[in-house]
Amino acid sequence: MGTTEFMAVPYSKYANVAVKSVTRTELDALTPIIGQMVYVTSNFKTLIWNGTAWYELSNVNDCFPQPTAADAGSDQTITTSTTNTTLAANTPIEGVGIWSVFSGTGGSFSNINDPSATFTGNSCTNYILEWKITTVCGSSPDLVFVTFNETPTTANAGSDIYSVNQTTVSLSGNTPVVGTGVWSVVLGAGGSIANANNPNTSFTGNNNTTYTLRWTTNTICNTSFDEINIYIGNVIGQFRDGGIVFYVDGTGQHGLVCDITSQSATWGCKGTLITGADGTAIGTGTQNTIDIEAGCTTPGTAADYCANLSLNNFTDWFLPSKDELTEMYNNKATLDITALDKGGVVFGNLIYLSSSEWDNSFAWIRNFSNGLEIQADKNATLNFRAIRAF
Repeated sequence: MGTTEFMAVPYSKYANVAVKSVTRTELDALTPIIGQMVYVTSNFKTLIWNGTAWYELSNVNDCFPQPTAADAGSDQTITTSTTNTTLAANTPIEGVGIWSVFSGTGGSFSNINDPSATFTGNSCTNYILEWKITTVCGSSPDLVFVTFNETPTTANAGSDIYSVNQTTVSLSGNTPVVGTGVWSVVLGAGGSIANANNPNTSFTGNNNTTYTLRWTTNTICNTSFDEINIYIGNVIGQFRDGGIVFYVDGTGQHGLVCDITSQSATWGCKGTLITGADGTAIGTGTQNTIDIEAGCTTPGTAADYCANLSLNNFTDWFLPSKDELTEMYNNKATLDITALDKGGVVFGNLIYLSSSEWDNSFAWIRNFSNGLEIQADKNATLNFRAIRAF
């Protein structure tokens, strides 16, 4: 029948169809079978044998068999250390399926024609894979996203540590199921970690120092970290002797602590000048409270509440003086952290009473929203926190 060749039909709608190219003479000499297609070079027509005659194809959908519509399956994100996964494309009813890497570095298939093939890729890599089903009539492609993104166990550094007398403490980070862990010092002078990769190692710091330590869990793809505060000795934010340290004197051995919660009451006895209750300096809150209790018999005032408070096995609480209240305001951010950790409440943007009297009708207060220090009516109901000395 002469020389023949296979060529692509020169129409875009038949771009995926490969048929035999023949002349009219060669066409007449053929003994075709049902479904056989040819391209006639003399009239530029694509014909298919229907069993009794040649039928001219005018639309790609006239071609058969059409490929099964491809379905590459659901997108996958693998967060473990494995770099292979089982694919889940559909099995063709018509045509042959083939996998290929559409996007992504490297990657291989256990069997490119298996819809359930195993795909192996590289760590920390996003892939787009193509599942294409093809017949002589064309192809049907579909894409699936596969991501190998090893994610470490979420880091948990444990609870804040409060150590008054010991400079060496035990840490309690979580053991990562995925990835490895490491401790590091984020804040604080000096300090050493016995074994940085042990979640339950020991840490040794300097006395009267606050540290922030970080426990980080890593994989080659991702990182997770959590931090804890460690209070060693007498430092602001330490929890000791019934409350939170908000002031330490020059010796480093003594100071003041406050309650972890706030209360509200009046200063009391408006119109009465309380002799001796006008101390404003640090260290005068105790005597102010004693003098208010002696000169104002109204029950339930702020000073009365503090003087009669029994909390955490201590009974020597008092209402802070003006300057003692200032120390609480200056350190409120640190105090809030410990208060919340111990089940208390933050100071918030509230107005707080001091025990320092201004005159017979007013007492010193501080606005914890803007730091403003002014006088307020003794009969105004305002917030306060009990304090004590250690």
